[in-house]
Amino acid sequence: MEIWILVFLILGCGLLAMAEMAIGASRNTHLAIRAEQGKAAAAVVIGFRQNASRLLGTTQLGITALAMLSGVYGEALWVPRVEAWLLGFGLTAGPAYALALALVVIVITFFSLVFGEVIPKRLALAHPEAVAEALSGLIAFLIRLTRPLVSVVSKTADWLLQFFPLKGRRKRRRPTRFAS
Repeated sequence: MEIWILVFLILGCGLLAMAEMAIGASRNTHLAIRAEQGKAAAAVVIGFRQNASRLLGTTQLGITALAMLSGVYGEALWVPRVEAWLLGFGLTAGPAYALALALVVIVITFFSLVFGEVIPKRLALAHPEAVAEALSGLIAFLIRLTRPLVSVVSKTADWLLQFFPLKGRRKRRRPTRFAS
């Protein structure tokens, strides 16, 4: 059971990364045709693309939270086990803990990259409109759920960016839509 929680967290990251990539890679012309054919999900995806800041804020918040939970959970669950195994080889407690922590972080990072980023993004790029439409309901729900926190993060970033000398600064400093 314990490993399945970690699998769930990593796959959750993958789902969000897949949705973000699929929505960004979707072509407006294909989505518009599908929306005209009565596909409500296509119209929802068009809306996401027109407000990229909210979409990206939501997906990045989710990915960051799930990745952080993966690390915390993985450390709590696996480091003591790996440390105990290493102690059996005669290592002292300090080095055994440090090595166990490094090994657990490397393994979790590897699986997070493969199953939480690379594979989901490749699948999203293979069929962007279909994936975006399939995940549009979940993303719409998450956007509503995280709106207050995403708003605080976005406003904080906007405020902090005013202190950086950015060339060609426009009134809105965050992306508002994806290019077609």
